[in-house]
Amino acid sequence: MFVLDIYLNNFDINKNKFMDYKCFCNSLYSLRVITSILKLYMGPRMIKVTLLTFSGLEDYYWYYYDLDYEMNSRWLLGLFRDNIKGINFGETCGKLGFSGFLVEIDGTEQTIAHSYGLTNSFYVCDGRAFDLYQSRYLGFALMESSKQNSNLKAAIFQDIINLQQDTSDCSEGGDPDEDLHNEKRYTLHDANSDELYTVNIVSPKTGKLIAVQAGLFNTNFWTTPEKQKLHNCYSYACNYAGGSYSQPGGNTEKLRQERTMKVVIDGAISDGLVMLDDYRNERDYPNHVVALFTTDDYADDWDYHWYRLVLNNKHERSHMWAHKPGRMSVRKTDNKNEIIKDPRNAERGKYTQFGGYFRVNNQVKIK
Repeated sequence: MFVLDIYLNNFDINKNKFMDYKCFCNSLYSLRVITSILKLYMGPRMIKVTLLTFSGLEDYYWYYYDLDYEMNSRWLLGLFRDNIKGINFGETCGKLGFSGFLVEIDGTEQTIAHSYGLTNSFYVCDGRAFDLYQSRYLGFALMESSKQNSNLKAAIFQDIINLQQDTSDCSEGGDPDEDLHNEKRYTLHDANSDELYTVNIVSPKTGKLIAVQAGLFNTNFWTTPEKQKLHNCYSYACNYAGGSYSQPGGNTEKLRQERTMKVVIDGAISDGLVMLDDYRNERDYPNHVVALFTTDDYADDWDYHWYRLVLNNKHERSHMWAHKPGRMSVRKTDNKNEIIKDPRNAERGKYTQFGGYFRVNNQVKIK
């Protein structure tokens, strides 16, 4: 628990309150084996907490149980009750990078939660709570009580310290024809080949104009609960809603272990993506353009992120870039809520490294 001490000493947090929980955990540490056995028989009395910080990689999550002495759900419910102004019970916009925690309460713990004025699910540290002080306190407690490694904890603690109020509008305006477009009930793609338009972009490598295809910016297709939760930035970039958190090369473990831009590029190329200037096979029509960014190689909270070139509407055919930060909604704006004309100039948070432009054609297969 020493990681949090560094931050408590440099931030205005009630340290004594948190020390009570630390002593509680340490004194009962030896009962871990007994607790594990009890979990098999106690049924669904738990709280799931998901860390919302990754865009490409799958989110980390962990559980609290009513009979778990280290990660106790009753203790956590009491903490939520006492700091209820630090909770957002409404929708969250999220952003690229750290977007707080999603808390989901299951089983008989819901009855207690309701008596405390809590709902079955809510957000912590997303910047939309009434009291940011209480929100930060809850965020520290959630992260410290998790079993994530100390380096990742340190990175997230800094994100919590830097938390700011979020008053942005979560809605994203799309094309006026979008509702009609969605009546066609596409299942895998938000645009088919007959709905793509040719546009020209400038190659950052050669400076030449290159003709590519782009579909209309489409939000509704990706905002059903199933699609939004199960698909990440890579799924959106490849325009493939296959029902999984797709990874370049299909190997999540390799990405987590190696944590470099190169492994993302190699994986994407193995899926069929082609560097923009290397594309030669015009028969693989249609093809659209995506852009890759990553955090610094080997960062403790290492991740990657993709953008896709889209059209604002089919009448003007002005193009922009859209993206899907992890399980959050598809959007055409950056972290400053500005339209993305060029992802290299957009506010991307920790995703500072540009990996290049790639073409996605009908030969691409992701999983």
